[in-house]
Amino acid sequence: MSLPNEQYLKQLNRYLTTGNILAFERLVNRLQDDGINLDLTQIPNIERKISDLVIAYLIPNYNIEEVFAILQFANDYQLFSGTSIKPIISLSPQERALTIANLESMFGPLSKGFLDFIVNTLANKISDIIVNPAFLTNSAFLQFEDEIPLSRKIEFLHYLIDNYSYYGLRSRKIGNFKEYYKRYKKHREKFDKDYYAFEIEKSEELDSMSSRLILFFQPAYEKHLINAPLLERVKKKFELGEYGYEFPLVSMVIYGGLGPEGKGFTYLVPPTAEIIEICSDAKQTKAYVIEYKKYLKSIFLKKLEKHMQTWNLPENLKIETFKFLDANIRTELVHIDDIVTLLEEDIISYLREKVDPYLTDDFIAFLKKSLIEILLPVKMEDQFKIRMDLIKNNKLSETEVAKLASLGNVSHYDLLNQRFFFQNLINNIERILKKKHLL
Repeated sequence: MSLPNEQYLKQLNRYLTTGNILAFERLVNRLQDDGINLDLTQIPNIERKISDLVIAYLIPNYNIEEVFAILQFANDYQLFSGTSIKPIISLSPQERALTIANLESMFGPLSKGFLDFIVNTLANKISDIIVNPAFLTNSAFLQFEDEIPLSRKIEFLHYLIDNYSYYGLRSRKIGNFKEYYKRYKKHREKFDKDYYAFEIEKSEELDSMSSRLILFFQPAYEKHLINAPLLERVKKKFELGEYGYEFPLVSMVIYGGLGPEGKGFTYLVPPTAEIIEICSDAKQTKAYVIEYKKYLKSIFLKKLEKHMQTWNLPENLKIETFKFLDANIRTELVHIDDIVTLLEEDIISYLREKVDPYLTDDFIAFLKKSLIEILLPVKMEDQFKIRMDLIKNNKLSETEVAKLASLGNVSHYDLLNQRFFFQNLINNIERILKKKHLL
């Protein structure tokens, strides 16, 4: 027996109020399967409910995953399509285009009202919380300040974004591109062909907020590795305004970066001209290398497929051979002796049995070289140089590296996306406070 639509809407309203998103989705999906399509915009105070859920996860708990899950849910179910949000602030055409690009890269095509919710409703709701005198009074960074001025709170929020972290990835704003390039030209030292290294003293970067951090456990400087042709290419394209909403690779941190190993990559954020460093926590270092090896394996499999297209074999045998190699070439780190055993006793013997006429010396050499690249331990510097070669040979774009460097399902591109989202949010909060003459 089905209930009237009003009863279903009341139930969905209860789920939304209590944050039971899973139950909400299950009920909506079941009703749709039964041919019942509710007008979800009839749920009362829907903007306030979603704002409250986002804030509940963001401010007390810093549960970033849930924050974005709720926003994804709101966009997917078009919860704001029936609302008319009165704007407090407006965006310039350029700001609007960048905000849309950021949101679409995170949540897919934007449903009606979603942009206005993010820019105005959510920012305004958070601004009301920030104005509260109790906000941030328990922060370890500001605990010695009896009364925290609003400007100080905003400064602290910007500091959090300049040092944003998520899922074992840690980022830090180093500075603007112009100053970074100037320091490179002044302090660079020859490292290898087309490569230079230069140091950045951390003490020169400390502002009034950062100076509160205890830095004795970190090296006093960082060393960055630069591929000169790449940097000049990025500089030229940036100055010509050729980058859209994308994050080109700039350099590699080879010493002194965030995390115990102190190694990572730096990217340019063209809209803000910032240089952002991303490194990984120690527990994620092995996973980071494994992800890179998966990338090398995918390159090998594409080349293998091209090789096999020239083989005059039944299609089912080609597929069987391809699947065998895919399954037996793993990405775990192994010793060179184990690679030889895998190659000679497993792979070569299988191929001689199945496709012996096509095992030319060139193909076996290709197979050995690929296996060594995939399976041997690899230094971060080697990863950087291999990517530079791919960029040089137009097989990879400097803006694609951020998407390939990942830990699990989270890439450097994802982290930069999230950081840009929160940076925009804080900027909008600041503008709303100024509009209200509170800042």
